[in-house]
Amino acid sequence: MTVQVLMSTFDGERYLRQQVDSILAQTEPLRLLVRDDGSTDGTPQILHTYADDLRVDVELGDNLGVPDAFFRLLDVAPDADLFALADQDDVWAPDKLQRAVAALSGVTGPALYCARVLVTDEQLRPLYPHELPVRGPSFANALVQNIALGCTVVLNREARELVRGRWPTSCVMHDAWLYLVLAGCGTVLYDDHLVVQYRQHAGNAVGMGSGPASRLAGRVRRQLSADGPRKHSRQDRELLRLFAHDLRPDALQQLEELLAAQESANGRARYALGGPAHRQTRGSDLVLKVLQVVGRV
Repeated sequence: MTVQVLMSTFDGERYLRQQVDSILAQTEPLRLLVRDDGSTDGTPQILHTYADDLRVDVELGDNLGVPDAFFRLLDVAPDADLFALADQDDVWAPDKLQRAVAALSGVTGPALYCARVLVTDEQLRPLYPHELPVRGPSFANALVQNIALGCTVVLNREARELVRGRWPTSCVMHDAWLYLVLAGCGTVLYDDHLVVQYRQHAGNAVGMGSGPASRLAGRVRRQLSADGPRKHSRQDRELLRLFAHDLRPDALQQLEELLAAQESANGRARYALGGPAHRQTRGSDLVLKVLQVVGRV
C-alpha cells in the first residue's frame, strides 16, 4: 500500500527535523506532503533542505490555522491507498505506519485507524502513556468526545473521498471531526500500541498536560473559555447538515435524538439520565452528564 503522509507546520523549527526524519525512516512506502501555514521562523528553510528527497513535497501557504490547514491538505493530497496525518513536533515509532497498514488492509468501506501515544516532555523524556479508551470507539462516544488523536490518524482512500471537500464551519478539532464522521459513516479502529512520542511544550496547539491534575485543569479551562461551551453540539449539528444521507440509520437516530434533547432543560435532563452518548471513564461521564444538563456540551 502507498501511504501519503500529510503534515501541517507553523513556526516549528525547533523540533521539525526530528519528526521528519522519523517519518522518512518508516518501513512502508510513503510520500510526505508538508504544507507550511505561514511560518515566520526558519521552518520553510528547514523543509527545503529535504527537497532532494523525492518522497518529500513542500507547499508554502497562508495562515489558515488548525483545523483548516489539515482540511486543506486532505483536499489537495495526491491519490494514495492511505492518508496519515502528522504533527510537526512529535517522533514516530519505526513501526507506526506498518501497524496502520496491517490494521486497514482487510477493511472495506471508509475507515479510520488511530492509536495510543506516549506523552513526553520537551526532551522526549516519558511522562505517561495516554489513557486507553476503555469503552472503545463508537458513534455514541464520538458525539461528545474525541479519542482519535490526530498525530496517529490514518484514513483509507474511501474515508478520504467521503470527507473530502465537506468541511464544517465549526468543529472541536480536525481529528475530532474525522472521528465523528467515520464513527457514524464507516469503521474506526483503535490500536492500544504506543506509536508516537507526543511531545508536550509551550507551543502545542492542543496539549495534554504533564499529569492528571493538569489534564483536568485544561479541560475545565477549555469549558470556561469563550468558545468552549457547546463545541461538540455545534460539531454534531454540522455533521447532520453535511452527512445526514451518509450516516448509518442507527447513527442518524442517535444524532437526531441528542440534538432534539438539547432544545429544552427537561430534554437535556432526560437525555443525561438515559441517553447513549458517553465518554470513556465513569468520572468523565459524570462530568458530561452535568454539562449536558446545563447545556455546555
